[in-house]
This record gives sequence, C-alpha cells and structure tokens, in this order.
Amino acid sequence: MVEFRTAQRTGEFDVSISAESALVVGSSTNVPVSTLTTVATFTATASVQNITRISCSGQESGKWQMFIDTVLIETRRATQGLDIQFTFVNRLGLSTGAVVDVKVTHEYTGETPDFEATIYGF
Repeated sequence: MVEFRTAQRTGEFDVSISAESALVVGSSTNVPVSTLTTVATFTATASVQNITRISCSGQESGKWQMFIDTVLIETRRATQGLDIQFTFVNRLGLSTGAVVDVKVTHEYTGETPDFEATIYGF
C-alpha cells in the first residue's frame, strides 16, 4: 500500500509506504443460524503490529464484528452485497500479544452457509 498526501501551500509530498500483506486467511463452514462464529484470528507479534484492512465474504448476508482482546471494536452488516471491508485509513496499531477476532452471525433459518475473512497488515 502506498499513500501520497500533499501538504497544503508548500507543494511538498508526505509519502507513507508500507508492505501490506495477508496476515491471516480464515474460514468457517456450515455456520448455524444466530450463532456468533469466529472466522479469522490474528495475534500481533513484535514484528507485525499493524492492521490495514479486513476483507469479509460469505454465502449469505451477515453481521460482521471485529474484536480486540474480546472487546467489540466495530460492527458491519453485509446486506445487498455479500462482501464487506473494515478499512483503517491510518492503520490500526496493536500491542504485541493483542488478539484480533473477526466474527459473523447470520439469521437465515435452515441455512448453514460458509464465511471467509482475510486480515491484512504489516
């Protein structure tokens, strides 16, 4: 990921470069109705402490939630499309050992769809 931000009035460039990569690719199959289910988990290390985005998809719409150390941080709902993203413009910095969980819940009675999530960062 490369970000270019221009400083006003000076014409100078502030360049921030990071090598974003997929840190974790997770999936959960046959998810039962009304059941909060972990799809992907990432534990920050001394060398990898920044999350830039989380990409989520599934066979059905769902309520996606991101937790850090069991604390709910953000909720997104996939309704019309089956894909959503959590995007952190200035990256989400984590402490070493912090645990990020991406979880989903769906309300399709009689259905047991599959869901996937990828956590990106550097």
